[in-house]
Amino acid sequence: MSSLIDMQRSYKEKETNVKEEIQKLTQLSLIKDDEIVNLDIELKSLSNFLDQVRETQTQKIELYKSQIEDNKKVIKRQDKLIVDLQQRNELSMNEVAVTQDQVSQKVKQQDTIQIKMRELSDQRDFFCGSISNLEERIQTFRSYIQTQNMNAGIANRLQQQNQNHNDLNSSAMNAQQSSSNYNAPKRRVNSRG
Repeated sequence: MSSLIDMQRSYKEKETNVKEEIQKLTQLSLIKDDEIVNLDIELKSLSNFLDQVRETQTQKIELYKSQIEDNKKVIKRQDKLIVDLQQRNELSMNEVAVTQDQVSQKVKQQDTIQIKMRELSDQRDFFCGSISNLEERIQTFRSYIQTQNMNAGIANRLQQQNQNHNDLNSSAMNAQQSSSNYNAPKRRVNSRG
């Protein structure tokens, strides 16, 4: 009986620990959700920055082309301007490449966070299942104890009834013996007379 009570206590302690773990995992999930929201904001800001860079670069390229067309007569000057424009274009492309690398890194980080969130969700489901199993076992143990208590009460009642029945039988037998002892001398007296 004590071992069952100890098991019940250990199950309750495990249930408390599991609930604390679930609360911690829920808080961690909220933190990860906030991180994902922040990453989404950063991704949006990066995409806006890329759009602005593309627009400015497109405008510059168009402006330079118009200047090249307007200044065809001065080819030597325009050659130098074209070289400058090419260099700027290369720098801009490098910046765009760096920005794309940063975006891809953010996407990888987001994928990693989503994987971790799935793992945490799976762990939370496992803990919930364990808690339900523990609760079912505790309920079964309580039902078993109630049944044992009821059976013990019924056995005590039957034993008391048997004891009362035996007492009545012994009282009846004693009464019969006393009556037979009382009647026996009278017969002897009558036979003498």
